[in-house]
Amino acid sequence: MSPSRIIHEDENCRVVHQPGRTCFTVITLSGLGQRPNGDWFWEKRSLSDLNFDSIGIVAKANDYFPRTAMAKLVPVINAHSQATRIGYAHSMGAYGVLKHGRLFGLTHVLALSPLNYRITSAIIRRTVWNPSFCPERNQGLFISCSETAPINLQVVDPFFSLDIEQAGLFSSVGGIRTIRTPFTDHATDHLLRGTDDLKNTIDFLLQQDFDSISDLLNKIRRSAPERASNLASASLARGNPTRASKLLQKAVSNGVNNQTIEDVRIKGLIEYGRRHLASRFETEISDTERFILKISLEAPNILRLQRGLGFWCMKYSAPRAALSPLFRAVRLAPGDIRCWRAMRGALVATGLQFAKKRWENLTKLSGIAVRTVKLESPLEKL
Repeated sequence: MSPSRIIHEDENCRVVHQPGRTCFTVITLSGLGQRPNGDWFWEKRSLSDLNFDSIGIVAKANDYFPRTAMAKLVPVINAHSQATRIGYAHSMGAYGVLKHGRLFGLTHVLALSPLNYRITSAIIRRTVWNPSFCPERNQGLFISCSETAPINLQVVDPFFSLDIEQAGLFSSVGGIRTIRTPFTDHATDHLLRGTDDLKNTIDFLLQQDFDSISDLLNKIRRSAPERASNLASASLARGNPTRASKLLQKAVSNGVNNQTIEDVRIKGLIEYGRRHLASRFETEISDTERFILKISLEAPNILRLQRGLGFWCMKYSAPRAALSPLFRAVRLAPGDIRCWRAMRGALVATGLQFAKKRWENLTKLSGIAVRTVKLESPLEKL
């Protein structure tokens, strides 16, 4: 097989061609945070091991594969592709292969957890914490049936709210089939880590045998060593620690390492807090403070838990509930400016006199001057 080489580069992206011996070409797009690195592209190793002819497009910034930038790539893709072209990507890249299927001349698309963070519906606005994700400021991002390839398949976890919400938006344009793989979260790409599994999935896609793809992916999901830990996280998120404990013990026996177990536990606790915040009413504010405090004390020295709970409290307008985990967060990571900003916001939202006392106590106990983290006193914002 000939070595891979860069066949195009501009201010937006790098395009790499890896020749193979197949009568089709697999075209991949990078994820949101992935950047060019030599001739690397997403899933390069697996596609190389399979000797698949492939093209990888790697974005140079957090763009959302704008059509004007992608249109520049059409001539080079046409010059290095077979007539049968399979779009294969994960997350932001999966959105890209759905959005630009017809532009790239794709005949088939396999989109794993497709997601565009700038497409915001009512549900997603309650989930994504960045207020800049606004459809009014980002026109033309929704997918239309005039843009998609003839054959499209998306794979999502029906219990991962952000993904299933967008999957519904995408499938509503028509021509996009959906396979559900429960409790895989946003990591559906892990289902195809084995080259044989990827090869079989591509073969079934070319045959339009979607039932076989569903059977294969869910068989992989059920036998994966992390299945028990994923279920444990879901149990914690639903307030069932007893079942979660049993599942985590099973995960350990399956060879899941201790760090993963701890990550799963913290993730489940954060999601448990988030769900409570999302469903609470104004009359339950005091109960919310006690609820968040109880979760916070499950792992008081874990920064990820304290920061996550604090940020979600602020997102759901519960500043008093945010104070306890954020106080622990700034003590654990006094140099983390995000924690200080969140704490400042929480203090300001609770009122002038309360803010003054807590801010002074906080800076004294933390041993850090406010100017060190380049934050003005919250009182100046009142």
